[in-house]
Amino acid sequence: IGCAMSGLIADAKTLIDKARVETQNHWFTYNETMTVESVTQAVSNLALQFGEEDAD
Repeated sequence: IGCAMSGLIADAKTLIDKARVETQNHWFTYNETMTVESVTQAVSNLALQFGEEDAD
């Protein structure tokens, strides 16, 4: 999977690390690869959490 991001490098690193952890957990739990759609959803959920924290 490839990834291109703009903005803060620290944010990109956090999102990539999240994707790696999610795919590893999925592999160890189900012994199968995680679909691109599922990885994208997990990373998107994390990105949305960043935006929700600013609203408080």
